Amino acid sequence: MSRRATITIDGPGGSGKSTIARLLAQRLGFSFLDSGAIYRAATWFALDRGVDLAVNCDVIRALDDMELELVQGPSGMLVFVNSVDVTSQIRTRHVSNSIYHLAGSRQVRDRLIGVQRSFAEAGSLVAEGRDMGTVVFPEAALKFYLDASLEVRAQRRQEELSRSGESVPLESLIEEIRKRDERDMNRAVAPLRRPDGAVFVDSSRMSILEVVDLMKAEAIARELALC
Repeated sequence: MSRRATITIDGPGGSGKSTIARLLAQRLGFSFLDSGAIYRAATWFALDRGVDLAVNCDVIRALDDMELELVQGPSGMLVFVNSVDVTSQIRTRHVSNSIYHLAGSRQVRDRLIGVQRSFAEAGSLVAEGRDMGTVVFPEAALKFYLDASLEVRAQRRQEELSRSGESVPLESLIEEIRKRDERDMNRAVAPLRRPDGAVFVDSSRMSILEVVDLMKAEAIARELALC
């Protein structure tokens, strides 16, 4: 690697951002930031406290009591809230379908954006999310926008839930993801969009490793990594 650099991967849910970002970071020797885990943890914490997510002030007060720790694990990022491992709990459908309350709050985003940016201060970083290249790291050295068809993303989510013992009809997941896309793209604060200058990648017919290889090659071509 020739210099400290930040690479961002934005895109909708189910496009493969988290897995691909983690593998790309490993290949390049960069740190990895799963920004969605931060919002999921905050959402889970508020729900666990019985907070009405529609009442913004109550959410902010709840977050004052949340201590968040992200630990790089061998198979992904481990998430601890107040010293409790909640890595599995934050991936439930209930959290996924509730996260938009916090994601659309300017006050919550202002609270959490510093946490996200702090990861880049320690060294080179691969950051994935929905506003990494547009808001959190607008000066990133390399930006990607990763997408896939709605049906493919729903199938991937179904497989993920199945591995955790949750069986959900594909049609239900398609509708849930469609609604989440609509909310993410039309929210007033930091909407999901393709960052200026981002390399577009459609992963619908690509394997995870094919996407990682493509992104790694782009990083090397831009002299952000040596090999």
